[in-house]
Amino acid sequence: MAEDLRARLNRAGFALTEHRLSSDMIRELRGEARYLRSVRDLWSSGSGIPNVHLPLDQLPCWTGFRSFLKVVGSKAVRQVALELFPAGLALYGCDLFSKLPGSGTVPWHRDREFWRDAPEQALTFWIPLCDVTDVNGAITYAFPAQRNAATVVEALAGQIVVHNVDALHSSGPNGSAQNRDAIAIRVAPAGLS
Repeated sequence: MAEDLRARLNRAGFALTEHRLSSDMIRELRGEARYLRSVRDLWSSGSGIPNVHLPLDQLPCWTGFRSFLKVVGSKAVRQVALELFPAGLALYGCDLFSKLPGSGTVPWHRDREFWRDAPEQALTFWIPLCDVTDVNGAITYAFPAQRNAATVVEALAGQIVVHNVDALHSSGPNGSAQNRDAIAIRVAPAGLS
């Protein structure tokens, strides 16, 4: 019998699931991601960094992007959530990460560094909007207990990758000619304070 999702997550700190968003939803999200990149200069710091991080719940236009809200209620996300949190889940945030062509490596980090008040059981559902390979910036997870041990996770468009907030990870440069967009949904079991 295959190891269940919770066991894989507990063992490695991350898990590539078999659950994927529908192709229609991916197409819709790509369109909204394109639009958000086109208007980001209206509200960004203008740092010139070639990776775009958009905290979708903090944008003045948040309510206009219903596709991102629909992701949370999608069949794929609901299935993963039910496997991990049978009693329900709480949504803490949703971000769009755009790794632009020619952009560099995202350094090693843990999501807890940015989400300091995260409950211990908090998770990130990372969902790429295109196929992600080593060429366009796949996520790499490290295993600090095993010196120099790391796993590159390549995922299909819409495939859900789950990791805990303490999982050490980075992503390589985008050497392709296309944007590598992904959504990160921050969740925890319902009922935590």
